[in-house]
Amino acid sequence: MSFFDDVRKARAVLTSTESVATLTYMEDFFHDGENWTQHTYHAANGTKCLVAAAEYVRLSPVDDAKYWLRQAINELEPGSTIEAFNDTRNSYEEIEAVIRRAKQLARQAQLPARRPVAAVKALPAPAVAEILPPAPAPVRAIEPQPPVIDVTPVKRSREYRPGVVASVFAGLLSD
Repeated sequence: MSFFDDVRKARAVLTSTESVATLTYMEDFFHDGENWTQHTYHAANGTKCLVAAAEYVRLSPVDDAKYWLRQAINELEPGSTIEAFNDTRNSYEEIEAVIRRAKQLARQAQLPARRPVAAVKALPAPAVAEILPPAPAPVRAIEPQPPVIDVTPVKRSREYRPGVVASVFAGLLSD
């Protein structure tokens, strides 16, 4: 079993609801075999084979109806493709039976896995206790900030005084 096979199976299980809907729409599309064809994907009269019908009525981009069709076909003819199976059938009833079986397989994948009875008995009993919310953090008082002290050196006080920049600049220009 390769990595991709595992991913494909996991995806098929996750998308089984969409796959069942697509398979149901396929049954509706085929209309008791009136819209089913062999040896071509799409015929000029609008009939389609299994693969083309699965693409045509596809419910969402993540359904895996063709995966479930392959699984149902492999139960009857291991190693056969959907196209080969479609082209070797004598009647639509065989196609209808495969679609029904594919829906069954997809529905079975929807069901949650059953826990073994021993695992259920081994679970610890839930603890009965009161769950309290966390205690609020203590409120800290806001401390006053120390006043800002001007530390400008005395000899530079003529050159730089906050708020008097324009007058100093004007004085430099007049000299």
